[in-house]
Amino acid sequence: MTVIFMDDDAEYRDLAQIWLNTRGVEAIMCKDGHEAVHALVKHPEVEAAILDVMGEKLADEGVWTARALTAIKPELRVVLISSGPRPVQDFLFAQKPYDIDRVLRIIAIGEGSVHDMKINEDR
Repeated sequence: MTVIFMDDDAEYRDLAQIWLNTRGVEAIMCKDGHEAVHALVKHPEVEAAILDVMGEKLADEGVWTARALTAIKPELRVVLISSGPRPVQDFLFAQKPYDIDRVLRIIAIGEGSVHDMKINEDR
């Protein structure tokens, strides 16, 4: 699987890349929404995106980016991540800290019904 991972924190991106790569996931790391949109256009094989809600310059950058990415590729599976509350109901959501393995399992399901699941809690 190939995913876009967007976070404005370089250290967190580096850590997430290790987490994802050790699980066999090809990760395209992006620092902002512009990079994420460019990455999707350049890499149409991307199946999912994991996006931090809060950007360095734009408060809801992850939401804006999720909408832009799904406008380009409607079937793209998107998970928003944040230490704050869930910003919108349109996308999957994981509250920090989250379990990356659980996020990947939920992405793999790729069904609309998972939008109501709290993916940072054990079930």
